[in-house]
Amino acid sequence: MINDSAASLPTYQAGNATLLRKIFSDPHQLFHFTDAPLPTLFVNRTLLYKPIANHEGVGLARKIASDIATQMHASELLTASRFYCSDADVIFPSDYLQRWDNKTKAALFPFIHIASDGDLAPPLCLYEIFLRYHELGLLSTEVPSAMQVLGSTLAFTFNTYAQVRGFPNVQAGEDFHIVQKVLKCSDFQILSGAPLQIMERPSARVPFGTGAGCAAIAKLDAPDHYEIFSPDLYPLSHSLLDALIHEKNIETVLSPYFAASTQTLITAIDEALRLKSWQTHRQKMKLTGASLKRAFFAHVDGLALIKLFHTFERFGLTKLPWHEAIRRSPFLSCTPSQSPLVILEALRAKCRDKTPRVQSLPTT
Repeated sequence: MINDSAASLPTYQAGNATLLRKIFSDPHQLFHFTDAPLPTLFVNRTLLYKPIANHEGVGLARKIASDIATQMHASELLTASRFYCSDADVIFPSDYLQRWDNKTKAALFPFIHIASDGDLAPPLCLYEIFLRYHELGLLSTEVPSAMQVLGSTLAFTFNTYAQVRGFPNVQAGEDFHIVQKVLKCSDFQILSGAPLQIMERPSARVPFGTGAGCAAIAKLDAPDHYEIFSPDLYPLSHSLLDALIHEKNIETVLSPYFAASTQTLITAIDEALRLKSWQTHRQKMKLTGASLKRAFFAHVDGLALIKLFHTFERFGLTKLPWHEAIRRSPFLSCTPSQSPLVILEALRAKCRDKTPRVQSLPTT
């Protein structure tokens, strides 16, 4: 899927034009997964044919390509049972197509960002620090959605992709949204092994994500001013979710973190997690035990958890400078006096230690 829009940077448009010329001359020179050439379908959505609309992002591009592949599978033009999503800025390990053992219906590959020359630029280094920090924080909360999702690291069976109606047509975050849907019907295998290497490059096509995050960091007066989630959000969320599952008094969970009255906060939490809807469902289905916990985390998915984090921020648990968050984190052991690159490598190692694993809705 080769795509750009009228709003794309001229360097991207020129690069796509060069790529199309290479494809027309010899498409097999671009792919080296196997010794034999792979049959390849190219979709041209560039200014040279039918560009993506300015307000659309990579979400639509990923959706178009995945939907075409799924339709070809349904029409028995593809015999494979699964497909892999990735981007042109990724360098693949040699076992990329062999590593997923297909014991689950979806998989997520490990990744690292790399520079085209020398060390990572400070903005990308700090942004990946946040990604690793957030994944480790989510793992400490024991939620099913505790994984760091990038669209270029995903793989699905065709049947699973069709079951959740594919990628949503959104400007950004299509990867995050589809993972939340897949988790409600399938396990997610978090793979170990050599990471996909994602090349450092600027991007201005989407309102959030790696490109937008790095651009925002680059505009700061100093890298130390970059702020990330408070580490208190993770143990607080863990305790709150447990209290909601077991119908405990949540005021006792909230009071150590919030000095003022918590009643307004409780109302905001109710809205963020749609707790009235949850209670109705719980009572109607007479949920207990493992089925209760599974239904709860199907209701309170990764998107709901982000809304909960933002609710806590509005009531006082605001973001902290990244080095302060690292220092105060109960789930890390890095010291802020270390360089960002050293801290990043330490966090990468901690994330590797958590693989392989399977993320799924609770069964016990």
